[in-house]
Amino acid sequence: MRFSAHSRSIRILTTIVFLAVGILAPTASSQVSSVVTLLASPNPAAHGVPVTLTAGVLQKVTPEATGTMIFYDTDGSQLGTADLDSSTGAATLIVSTLATGKHSLTASYSGDSNYLPGTSQPLTETILAAQTPTVTSVSSSLNPSTVGAGVAFTATIEAASSTRNPTGQVTFYDDVTVLGTAPVVTEGTGSEFFHRAHLPAITSLTLGSHPITAVYSGDSSYAGSTSAVLNQVVQPIPVSPTTTALSSNPNPSISGQSITFTAIVSSAVSSSSGIPTGTVQFTDNGVVLAVVDLDSTGQAVFSTSLTVGTHTIVASYSGDSNFAESSSPPLNQQVLPPPLVPTSAALTSSDPQPTSGELITLTATVTPTSGGNGIPTGTVTFQDGSTTLDVITLDQNGAATLSTASLSVGAHTILASYSGDSVFAASSATLSLVVNPPSNVPTQTVVGPSVNPSMYGSSVSFTALVTGDGGTPTGTIIFTLSSAASSVTTAPVSLDSSGQAVFTTAALPTGLVSVVAVYSGDTMFAGSTSATLNETINQAPTMTAVVSSANPATVGTSINFTATVMSGTSGTPTGSVTFQDGTSNIGSANLDGNGKAQVTLSTLSPGPHNIVASYLGDINFLPSDNSSSPLVETVNQATTTTALTSSLNPAAVGAPVTFSISVTSTGGTPTGSVTLQDGASTLGSAVLNGSAQAQLTISQLNAGSHSIVASYSGDANFQVSTSTSLVETVNQASTVTTLVSSINPASAGAQLIFTASISSSAGTLTPTGSVNFLDGGASIGSAVLSGNGQAQVAVSTLAVGSHTVVASYSGDTNFQTSVSAPLVEVINPATIATATTLASSANPAILNSPITFTATVTSSSDRPTGSVIFQDGGSPIGSATVHLSGHARLTIDSLSVGSHSITAVYSGNGNFQPSLSAPLIETVELPAPPPPAATANLAIAGIESDKNVEPGELLVYVVTVINAGPGAANGVNLSDILPDGTTFVSARATLGSCTSPAIGVNSRIGTLQCNVGSLAKSARWSVFLTVRVTAKPGSTLSNNVSVTSSTSNPNRRNTSATVVTRVLARRSD
Repeated sequence: MRFSAHSRSIRILTTIVFLAVGILAPTASSQVSSVVTLLASPNPAAHGVPVTLTAGVLQKVTPEATGTMIFYDTDGSQLGTADLDSSTGAATLIVSTLATGKHSLTASYSGDSNYLPGTSQPLTETILAAQTPTVTSVSSSLNPSTVGAGVAFTATIEAASSTRNPTGQVTFYDDVTVLGTAPVVTEGTGSEFFHRAHLPAITSLTLGSHPITAVYSGDSSYAGSTSAVLNQVVQPIPVSPTTTALSSNPNPSISGQSITFTAIVSSAVSSSSGIPTGTVQFTDNGVVLAVVDLDSTGQAVFSTSLTVGTHTIVASYSGDSNFAESSSPPLNQQVLPPPLVPTSAALTSSDPQPTSGELITLTATVTPTSGGNGIPTGTVTFQDGSTTLDVITLDQNGAATLSTASLSVGAHTILASYSGDSVFAASSATLSLVVNPPSNVPTQTVVGPSVNPSMYGSSVSFTALVTGDGGTPTGTIIFTLSSAASSVTTAPVSLDSSGQAVFTTAALPTGLVSVVAVYSGDTMFAGSTSATLNETINQAPTMTAVVSSANPATVGTSINFTATVMSGTSGTPTGSVTFQDGTSNIGSANLDGNGKAQVTLSTLSPGPHNIVASYLGDINFLPSDNSSSPLVETVNQATTTTALTSSLNPAAVGAPVTFSISVTSTGGTPTGSVTLQDGASTLGSAVLNGSAQAQLTISQLNAGSHSIVASYSGDANFQVSTSTSLVETVNQASTVTTLVSSINPASAGAQLIFTASISSSAGTLTPTGSVNFLDGGASIGSAVLSGNGQAQVAVSTLAVGSHTVVASYSGDTNFQTSVSAPLVEVINPATIATATTLASSANPAILNSPITFTATVTSSSDRPTGSVIFQDGGSPIGSATVHLSGHARLTIDSLSVGSHSITAVYSGNGNFQPSLSAPLIETVELPAPPPPAATANLAIAGIESDKNVEPGELLVYVVTVINAGPGAANGVNLSDILPDGTTFVSARATLGSCTSPAIGVNSRIGTLQCNVGSLAKSARWSVFLTVRVTAKPGSTLSNNVSVTSSTSNPNRRNTSATVVTRVLARRSD
């Protein structure tokens, strides 16, 4: 189902249902009903593809269901049978013979002692018809072609041989534009035929390259296919070349005069089309002047006037259907200005001998000459030598007037230059003036700084300006600079041409400095003194940088941290620098003559360290530090080398071997622990001592070759390391075999117990293997060694006489073989017959409870003596002495659950013959189980999914938990790991609460946790999870969900589920 929301699809992808079912033990007299489920994969499937059918019985009681499952098709025909797996309760059948179409499949369960027979709900399996693959190619009737020419396209469909010819349609595309469709037809005769689709010729292809493809739609028997791209080239229709010639009249011309431009277009190639037609475009330096149609003679004429100057004219023919475009060579059209009227200029002064500072008026008058008429316009430029005094516009009378009082004392030549205009030519006039000086003119002196306040060590310029009426003072200035500590008077500084004197210094002390400038005067101007200027000199700012002598460095390495304090002014900072590692002080040092301070450290721990150097400042320089960009010093762990030696190599099995381990490093003494391994097995661990050494003593190595490795775990300062492999050789240990008899001498027929004990000096290891018992070289039995290194055989067939018995130990991988000393066993003839009976104190008995077996030995005369051996199925379980009462008792509590055949064997003695009791069947049972507690069983009842999704879609998972147990399920928690290839959108639950990732979090760090405190019997709980698909088409999404409960849950096989979804390419809605 698909919904639209802001052009995005939301799909209900998966429903996962969990059942919490109480496990009930079946009664002896009833079966429970069975719930049969049936799944098929894949669904749908292509014809002939194997389909896996899985049927199961939902577990309601313990144990799992057993029996047979029969699978049926739509018409009731049997597809096959399969037995249920006893561990999973499921049966699987694979079929590949289903016909094309829809099949309604069912599974029928046969039932067993716990479950009644049952049948699943029908499952619809769809079998798709298999299509034969095809290959489509496309060809052109004309390639390349010209504009307007008809081009036909043919698509050819190729397929493997079949009884049917391909049908359907072929669509032809020009890139993404449909050119048309055509049906597939079969052409040819006999054994040579083709499947083709013909698109009639089209004439609409435009000039250029066209990517042509043919797309075959396919039919019920053949799969669709798309051809490779055919590049169809459409070329222009050939045209005749042309030549364009351009002329003008007149050339050159006068400004304002009309100019006629004529373009003639001709072709040297004869053409049936006649004279070129179309238009000619006239341009002036690329600017379009006009577009003119060609006349019947192939000419285009255009007239216009142009501005003064040189103009580059080009005529460009546009071309037509028969004639190619062309352009003329550039034509340079020269346009001249009209002739100007000559003028005459006159210049006068209101006072030919003024005094310095006097305001005079200069008047320039411009008039036409040579009989010219009119009043000139434009401007007059007044100059004193090379100095321009001003530019004045002529008035309506042709006069320009300038008033000035700035002429200096002395002779001046004044020049008045008329600029001319469009009608009148330029002209000029000169005037000589003498300016007389005044005497003892008062002056004013002011002093100013280049910057105030300024910084220590920076350059400051003090400028004194002397002014007075009637000219510019000359002479010198003396500057006096006074501070709290001293006063300095400069040498005289000459005034420049503007009446200024400048004194520059960078040696002012910090604080307030008073500056006074004194003017000496000259022949015209009186001396004067400036007001006091107070200049403030501030401390200069600094910048502190720090560098390391080794970065990165290794633990224990001495590192020099050098701080450099710099200032943009003259002078060198003094004082001290404090060094910090983060907020911890690591040292301080005084600045040297170069402004540098250094500390040396070797105690930095591994990791990054932010090193900050703080300059404290002095009287002339401000403090500074590098806290905004601290030096990140990286200290790495020191490398280590681990060495391993053995105290005994080779060694015998069980012998203690001391392995000595030493860890060394150039960066100091490592701490921590070392682990000793024999291949993949850990032998032990030990903590390094103060010398970075450790020892481990091992005595449990088996015989053979052992590859021993010591691994150092590392610590905060030192890296891990592993020793080279030490090959420890362990040889087999020697053994000693001793042999004893339960009765010696014994009566004929008496059952004797021969006990062989294998001992060794191999520490805690115990020999294994078997012992063979020999009577004069002939075997009388063998037995496997028990955990205490002993082996026993019971013998009752030894003949009367002496027997030389030995026990031969076979050895094992750790222990060598050995043979006991001979034991001489004497067998005497027996005279009095006996009878042995056996009784139990508890039958049946409870597991691990004591049971006393009583054997009673009787005879026709006197009381038998000796011993009784008790056996369980022929294996001795103990022995006891026959008392005067004739009883021998054995109490044990080690019998396992089940039935045991117990016998008592009386061994006899010198007067009494041996005897054997009848078997006593002893039953051992488990304790009665406690009454069952209310439990909950979490099981997955079913998973449904449409299996497909597209990138960008919103997917909704619905997880439903149902408690069908006999009691409430407490502390129910659902965990859902976001599928890889998705991002979280939202989550909600019908009960309880959810802890969800942030919106947009991806699956690598996103897990949804939902929980509810208690879920009553038969209650239902649902969780809704929405994610957005980010995976690429062709990938799969795997969603893993699990549910737990604090209530007892015996069956945990069904508490998790996995849903797999395919990501398909996006399709249009």
